[in-house]
Amino acid sequence: MHQSIPLPILSITALILGCGAPAGKADDTGGNSHPERTEESDTDTDTDTDTDTDTDTDTDTDTDTDTDTDTDTDTDTDTDTEPFTCDDSWVLVYDLSGTFRVTDTTAGLGDTVASIGDGAHDQLTIRVPDEDGTPAAGAAALVQFNLHQAFTVSIDIGGAVVITTDLVSEVDNECGSAAGAFDGDELVWATCDYGAGHGTLTWSAEDGATGPGCVEDYHVGGTVICSDSSSLVSCADGGLSDGPNVENKTYDQPINTFVFSDDLSTFEMDTEGGPSGVTDGYGVEVPSRTESRTWIHLEGTLNSMTLEATPDCLCEE
Repeated sequence: MHQSIPLPILSITALILGCGAPAGKADDTGGNSHPERTEESDTDTDTDTDTDTDTDTDTDTDTDTDTDTDTDTDTDTDTDTEPFTCDDSWVLVYDLSGTFRVTDTTAGLGDTVASIGDGAHDQLTIRVPDEDGTPAAGAAALVQFNLHQAFTVSIDIGGAVVITTDLVSEVDNECGSAAGAFDGDELVWATCDYGAGHGTLTWSAEDGATGPGCVEDYHVGGTVICSDSSSLVSCADGGLSDGPNVENKTYDQPINTFVFSDDLSTFEMDTEGGPSGVTDGYGVEVPSRTESRTWIHLEGTLNSMTLEATPDCLCEE
């Protein structure tokens, strides 16, 4: 099983670029400071005051304060759980809506927020355990995901640059595309480590992420159409060709924690469970093909909930 659910939509807007001297030797005059004994008066005043002040104050203060503060703060929030049993389990289907956000473009000129989802096929399906006829805490899996991202961004810099995005992100795997743990209120995904470049403007799908809590084989397909009549910038400045740009890529995508309402009728995926320091409302980051950062925030509304046989590939006797 695998991983975290986001939806990379090329950060189409990043195409708005901007426009002592050495110490001396010790004095080696070592004269014999012990005058010779003058045996003049035979009063052998051998005052051998052998004041052997050998104050061997062997204060062996071996303060071996072995403060082995081995604070092994293993922050590996590895939420991997036991696999499903072969008992029946609950299949929860949610209708999806959300926002797609572009940030960190040059001078903010291409930053944008667009509504996504809300279509007939925009859905997500998870599977959770059953206990006495109701969904219960335990192993959980993402088994299906489909999200349409369609919006247009127009920028006027010495003429208009228009980018129209029409992409679908999808996953379908009854054996589970991402693994996590459901506690009745939240679904926390297992470990998903971001690839090289994450947190910068150059993180790409090729770097993706790895781990059982990532959405495995996350596929993004469709087109990004760019047209420009600007005398200052062009589609090429954003890594796009003038006209249709076909997208067809598969990679492993991180996903953040799902937070459910008490009756499981809704859920939200925002920043919880993701890297620290991300602004609330941004959701999970998805790779960008241009110099910008892109984000997906999701909301789900329960469409159906059925108790079904657990696939053999997902369960363990």
